[in-house]
Amino acid sequence: MSKRSEFIKKIKEKTVGELTQQSEEMRHDIEKKDITRHFGENQYNVHELKSLKRDRARVLTLLNQKQESNSSVGKESK
Repeated sequence: MSKRSEFIKKIKEKTVGELTQQSEEMRHDIEKKDITRHFGENQYNVHELKSLKRDRARVLTLLNQKQESNSSVGKESK
């Protein structure tokens, strides 16, 4: 199993709160790495930064899907 499919499997098991927290942590990591790369203090692999951004996008996509499914369940019961 590839790293990407393992990552997707792990995030699918998380709750909305956990996904929100993970998304915020990833956002901080991206900002930190992007700033240090910009100033040349620490040269990160560009691929690593790109991969982190894509992983955060996956988390946000799943988070939105879970929030939509939760809101649609609430609308059906009304």
